[in-house]
Amino acid sequence: MKKKKLLFLGCNFKLEEIYTGTPQNNGAMAYSFDILCELQKYFDVTVLTDNPSFFVKKNFKAVNIFSDNELDVNFSEKWRSLFCFNTESGKIFQRDVFYRNWSIISLLNTELFNKVLKDTSYSYIVFNRIEYLFLSFLCKNQAIKKIFVTQDSQYIRKKNFSKIYRDNHPLMAVEGLYEKHLLSQFVKIIAISPNEFKYFDALYPKKTLLFRPTISTPKALAKIEKNPNCIRVYFIGSGHFYMKQQFLQAYEIVKHLRKNKWNIEFYGIGAFCKILSKSELNNNEYKILGEIEDLNKVMLDMQVQIATITSGSGVPTKIACGLSFGHFILTTNFGKKAFEEFENKRLFFDASPDTSLRKMIKLSKEDDDDFSAYYDYSKKNNLMGLLNK
Repeated sequence: MKKKKLLFLGCNFKLEEIYTGTPQNNGAMAYSFDILCELQKYFDVTVLTDNPSFFVKKNFKAVNIFSDNELDVNFSEKWRSLFCFNTESGKIFQRDVFYRNWSIISLLNTELFNKVLKDTSYSYIVFNRIEYLFLSFLCKNQAIKKIFVTQDSQYIRKKNFSKIYRDNHPLMAVEGLYEKHLLSQFVKIIAISPNEFKYFDALYPKKTLLFRPTISTPKALAKIEKNPNCIRVYFIGSGHFYMKQQFLQAYEIVKHLRKNKWNIEFYGIGAFCKILSKSELNNNEYKILGEIEDLNKVMLDMQVQIATITSGSGVPTKIACGLSFGHFILTTNFGKKAFEEFENKRLFFDASPDTSLRKMIKLSKEDDDDFSAYYDYSKKNNLMGLLNK
């Protein structure tokens, strides 16, 4: 049976790199590729991007609809100064819908985009992330059904941050109305976390579905001996400013465990290593591995991930990554919410990290430490089944 054709908008590498200062393989891009691979199973997918060669190498069709324009630095700095967001580490510009929309419009080649949209052979167009949602008004072709992948609702994110930092962003209420208005014309809304699903399902109960990051079933599950010579523990993160804070929080947990006579080797993996200070990089209490092109070379030797996640609207792809290697995950109440099938099997959240490690050791000895959690997760996470509901 011939697959229906689907447009996927979008993945703009330049915007991610310029705006966030993170590498192109950050969490958002990782999840975008996750959902693309899932969609490719059921649809004939064409990716609208500024980097077609990347996707062609991955066996996708791809079209460049963006220009070579550079963002206006003066405008960027002016906007940042007007709309700051207070965090405990000072005034940090937190991305907002309107800045992202301006950025996308500045980079978009509307002539190329309109040419693609006139093709009546496409059945669906997926708008991936909030900045692309704004472009939905350009799609006048009624034959193309619109699907939105929320992937980090700015409104929900700011609600979460405002609770923590007690800073009500001036654009927060406007963003909520903006998202609600544009989504009224979409046939499906794909939320990536329980937090987003709850919000959007209340607005559009017949449209909203929950599709979490793809977790491949590992060849083996990590084990920890009762009296281990060493437990290999790691933190993995992108280059976002708050990743450094999460890494240092993870290091505090490691120090606590070492104080209680646990023999721990601790590793830092990912782009966040670039924003560590010189003294932090040279600390001989842990090993900084930085960005690694082939994670298999390192991850197959690891046993426990520490994921100190406290806020956000999305879902932590770092946990999905750890689960795909069969690792135990030591996380927070926030971090475990998207992966309930793995709680107390691979995912642990206890008042004391010592308690969690003892549970991991106990589970390592038991016969019921199996792959059932992975099968349950996969069954609930079938995208085509969800879309057909």
